[in-house]
Amino acid sequence: MENKIPMSKVVGELERCFTHFNKVLYKNTLPKVVITVQSARKQKAWGWFSKNAWSDKSERTVPEINIAAESLLRPLDDLLGTLIHEMVHLYNWFNDIQDAGEQGYHNKHFKAAAEAVGFEVEKTKQGYNKTNLTPVIKKTIKGVKADTKLFSLARGQYGSDKEKKPGSKLKKWTCGCTNVRIAVGDVDMTCNLCGNNLEEVE
Repeated sequence: MENKIPMSKVVGELERCFTHFNKVLYKNTLPKVVITVQSARKQKAWGWFSKNAWSDKSERTVPEINIAAESLLRPLDDLLGTLIHEMVHLYNWFNDIQDAGEQGYHNKHFKAAAEAVGFEVEKTKQGYNKTNLTPVIKKTIKGVKADTKLFSLARGQYGSDKEKKPGSKLKKWTCGCTNVRIAVGDVDMTCNLCGNNLEEVE
């Protein structure tokens, strides 16, 4: 399969959506960020916000919003819902509101800010981290008129959260009283307990 859409255009479309949401949801009060598309292998998240990810020669820092490369084929509402979720973190950071603990658990401050833009927030074991789409958020997303053709490729195998593991090369053998797994072709062994030869189990 040949992908004729450069990743720069994908990031550019995410930047355009950010600008639109900043205007509609925050009246252009949010600072600019660097938007990236990177793998979520370590983060295990569809996206994340980093407050001091980038800096210039004068050591001024710029925050980052990342969209997981594995998530680009998700339904558009979910994909852009993730972008808005991370914009909530940006809003809280910019306004000196601590909305998550050291382990990334979202607190009531995040919940309040997320509900303010139209999310329904659900509490999980990781705090108030699950933002559910509502008609209000879906209307906001629809208003951006995103180019869905740009989101036609994702990193890894779409629909699978885990990489496929190769099948076991161990073969199962039994004597009747004991089962063992052995990584060799032919086995000529006798069980010391029952005296029977080990036979391969199909």
